[in-house]
Amino acid sequence: MFVSSMSSEELCAEAMKDFSILQTKIDLFMDRCGKRYRQEHFIGRFIKRMVVTTKRNNSWTIAFLALNEGFTFLIYAPITGQETCGYIALSSNRNPLVLEYTPHFMQRYRERYLKYYNLDTGNYNALEYFSLKNNNTLYVRQPDNSYYFISEQGVMIGRLVSERMISHKTYIGDDNLSLRKRIILDEEYKTLCAANTLLRLPDNLNLETVRNVASRYNLGDEFTQRWYAWHAMEFVQS
Repeated sequence: MFVSSMSSEELCAEAMKDFSILQTKIDLFMDRCGKRYRQEHFIGRFIKRMVVTTKRNNSWTIAFLALNEGFTFLIYAPITGQETCGYIALSSNRNPLVLEYTPHFMQRYRERYLKYYNLDTGNYNALEYFSLKNNNTLYVRQPDNSYYFISEQGVMIGRLVSERMISHKTYIGDDNLSLRKRIILDEEYKTLCAANTLLRLPDNLNLETVRNVASRYNLGDEFTQRWYAWHAMEFVQS
């Protein structure tokens, strides 16, 4: 059982032991839900969950969730032992990264985002809602292995526990930032969204297409230059 008294390293080891048992069930569930979602063209909420309890007494939820045009696939289990529940999650069904959402992180997310904006998460718990709304997240690694994460919902702080695990330590939000920091992080987030949009397009993008996507996010030639630099291509001003 995952409990809050366990270290991040212990949580990671426990999760990876369970993963080998869960993998087949995850594959079957994901395939079944994906087919139904595509066939029935759901608009609005689509929620399918399966709970699997392992011999190690860990209760894993495998969830296929959609909200309007966004959807996410989650594999998670609660971390118990404190008033606010934390979570341990697996990033995918193939060679997953273990993601820890500490009880402190979940408490701050509820206080600084859900309650602050008076949001009703409906049939989703806090982690599910967070995952649905934070598909576009910029992970920035610092020299000391700490991380900060930038998303539409604000800024989060975490750390790299190992090459197999990232721990989310606290949620800051956007209202807790100075105006200068908010502007800087907003620019970084728009850059992330523009880059993701371009990555979904066919290869061999021309300059006009890159600029059009940049302008959609109110980004100028600085983004275009960065895009070409990332792909080791020469940017020619025209």
